[in-house]
Formats: sequence, C-alpha cells, structure tokens
Amino acid sequence: MIKKKHNKGLTASQVLASRRDHGDNVLTPPRREPLWKQFLEKFNDPLIKILLVALALSVGLSIYEYCGLGMGLSIFFEPLGILLAIVLATLVGFLVEFNAN
Repeated sequence: MIKKKHNKGLTASQVLASRRDHGDNVLTPPRREPLWKQFLEKFNDPLIKILLVALALSVGLSIYEYCGLGMGLSIFFEPLGILLAIVLATLVGFLVEFNAN
C-alpha cells in the first residue's frame, strides 16, 4: 500500500510574497462591446437587409405617388409598416441577446 502525503500549502507570508511578485490570482472579465454596437450588429441579419431594401423601394414609390400622382398621405402607411417591422425585429433580437449575456 502507498502512503499518501498531505501537503500543507503556502504560509501566510509566502502568500503575501507571491501576491506581491505575481499579483492576485484573478481572471479579468472580457471587454464587452457597447450596447449601441450590439444593437447595430442586428442590422447585419439578412432578413433585416431585405426589409431595408423593401423600405427604401416603398418610400421611393410612395414619394412618387404622393408628389407625382397627387395621392394622399395614406400612401405612406406601407413604408411605415415596414419600418415598424424592422424596428421590432432588431429590438427583439437585441433584447434576446442582451438577456442571454
């Protein structure tokens, strides 16, 4: 049978000397990106890019129909709906990731 050794560890003075020489044994937390950068990253989603293109086209057509064809302001409800979809999709994605962190 093998006899086990029981190590005692460092003395208090050795611990203080080690901390003085090497610093505390603490992991530094990783740097987090600012919240605004995390929010803007949500616009890299392919679905959001498609919605942004649809928004641009819809706004362009609505301006043409309003100015060129004399239609009423109700023509801007479609671009407003697309904008609302973009805001909701990015906000939900951001909040889900924020809560996961």
